[in-house]
Amino acid sequence: MTDSYNSTNYLHCGMVTGYETRVDALEKCWLKMEKKEQAKFKKQKKNEYYALNPNKMNKMKVTYY
Repeated sequence: MTDSYNSTNYLHCGMVTGYETRVDALEKCWLKMEKKEQAKFKKQKKNEYYALNPNKMNKMKVTYY
């Protein structure tokens, strides 16, 4: 997948889930990363997202079944 922002093209990995899916943000291929590395990456990107968007932090919707 590709995306354009400010006339810059970004390549996205279709296997990555979470807040950041751009390939250039990955240390290595998502499929070659261990589960521990994947979890660490997701947590790091989540923290970065909330640091840049603090107003989104308290607006998470929780649904109970």
